[in-house]
Order: sequence, then C-alpha cells, then structure tokens
Amino acid sequence: MVSENKTLKKDQIENNRFKRNFELFNSLLQKNQQLNTYIENDRGIVFGNPEAATEIVLITNPFCGYCKSVHQQIHKLLDNYGSIIKIRVRFNIDTSDQESDLVKITASLLHIYHTRGEKTGLQAMDEIYNELTPKKWLNKWEDTSEREKYSNELNIQQKWCIDNAINFTPEVLINGKSYPKEYDREDLIFFIEDLIEYTEKKDSIAIAYHNDAILFN
Repeated sequence: MVSENKTLKKDQIENNRFKRNFELFNSLLQKNQQLNTYIENDRGIVFGNPEAATEIVLITNPFCGYCKSVHQQIHKLLDNYGSIIKIRVRFNIDTSDQESDLVKITASLLHIYHTRGEKTGLQAMDEIYNELTPKKWLNKWEDTSEREKYSNELNIQQKWCIDNAINFTPEVLINGKSYPKEYDREDLIFFIEDLIEYTEKKDSIAIAYHNDAILFN
C-alpha cells in the first residue's frame, strides 16, 4: 500500500506538470478559430481593466448549473489580476418571453452594473449564481424602470452568440479563441500570468511591425 501510494503521488505530480504546461495549453488555444468579440456600442458587463490587452469573455446564463463554477473564477482572477485583464460577461439567453424570470434577472443585472457600479454588479451576480432563488433575487434586486432598454441589449448579445455559433453555456473565450476543451475551465488560473505575458509580447511585435511598415513606406 505504501509503495502504491508513492507511485500514485508520483503519477499525480507528473500529470499536474504535464497539465499545467503553458506551451501545450497555448498551442491548443491558438488552434481554435479566432472570433471577433467586438459589438458596436456594447452595453455589456466588463470587470477589471477595460483597457487591458488580455480579454476573457465569459458567455453565461444565470440559470445554467454549469455556469456556477465558472462564475466563481471571476473573483480569483479579479483578486489577483484585476488591473491587467478585462473580463467581459455576455448572456446567451432566449429573450422571446420578456416576462420570464430569466429575462427579468439578466436585464436587471445589466441595469445594476451600469447604474450602481462594478462592485454592486458583481455582488448581484454572485447572489443569483450562488445563493438566492430567482424569486428571492427578484424581490431584492429587480428594477423594471429600464427593462426594455436592457432587454434590447440582451437581444444583441444573443444575436452575437448565434452569429458566432455559440450555442451552449458556459463558453470561455481568451482573446477571441475558445478555451481548450481538453482542460477544465477552473485550470485557467494556472495559465493566466503566461497568457498575459504572451499577449503583451504578441502586441509588442505587432506594434513594432506596424511602425517598421510606416517607416519604410
């Protein structure tokens, strides 16, 4: 048993070393299709630094059970890298029933973020993803004064998802590329520093190339 336990621990160490190899992770990431995450006059939710080069787009749904664990990663990323990354939240929901709890909640989440700020917006998201039932959440947070305005924004976000063939939640994009399916989404925290460094180097090379092109022209 002692021998088997040592072997198991050794295998786990080797597995973690292999799994947390950034070059392998990034090679899989870069093979995925590049998506354009830009939406004109975007009124979505952005946490962290809106000007950061490294962008994580989380496509989510408050009623999606699988989205809960992914939502929890937002705090870990913001606590450690909030000043140098941006986390863009987009909702992929059916907006056909404007009186559904799902539409009411997501429209209110957008309204809370834009009128009461990032901190309160994140708190409201935490409570629907982790704690409160839809009824209790709506009793505490719902504001119907601008529901139509933010319902229109939800329609725009849903259309963007359809146009980019994003049919399920959660989906995570890193600089416009789908998170590799070979990895658990919770593993992102292990690669974020390398991703930031990779993005900065890539941008520096692109800027240098652009400047050289202008010089020689």
